[in-house]
Amino acid sequence: VVELAIGMEVMVTDNLQTELDIANGSRGEIVDIILHPDEPDIDRTSSEVTLQNPPAYILVKLRTTREKQLKGLDQGVVPVTVQSSFFSIDIGNGRQTVERQQPHVTGAYAFTDYRSQGQTLAP
Repeated sequence: VVELAIGMEVMVTDNLQTELDIANGSRGEIVDIILHPDEPDIDRTSSEVTLQNPPAYILVKLRTTREKQLKGLDQGVVPVTVQSSFFSIDIGNGRQTVERQQPHVTGAYAFTDYRSQGQTLAP
């Protein structure tokens, strides 16, 4: 389970477009979560929603980016997609392949010194 929320501070976890500063360690804030087309209607007045499908993408306003303003979005806002990865596990006498789908971001209210390398942080 990955918890996401509009207004949540996040950090990009992969090098998506390094030439545009959309890279591992880039920080920003979630401004919208675009639901998967197959997602059933949700109660938008609820403070918590459990999705049946991963989001189609997440709109993140990065603190710094060289990306030009994308049509229909505010300056610095970029779409971040969901990544699929596969791995195998041993179960009894067989192997099972598992698919994990997760956005290319993680919460960034706190992070390790390793993740902060190369960043300028305010006190």
